[in-house]
Amino acid sequence: MEIWNSLLRFRVRNAAEFQYHWKCKELGLTNLCFADDVLLFCKAHLSSIKVLTDTLTEFATLSGLKVNQAKSQIILPAR
Repeated sequence: MEIWNSLLRFRVRNAAEFQYHWKCKELGLTNLCFADDVLLFCKAHLSSIKVLTDTLTEFATLSGLKVNQAKSQIILPAR
């Protein structure tokens, strides 16, 4: 998972279109890992979500690990 974290940090830093979730910006928080689970955080904009999904795709290509879409979900804030 260290490779995943490094890749994600690199992509977020180099993506001008990425925007942090408003409660995570000060800490620079984009993800939390628990055993084999990962929580991803970003502003609910397509450009930010695309940075995260593109990074997941790249990680899957490099590692052979893939997201189980049947066990995954996207949660957007209510407004």
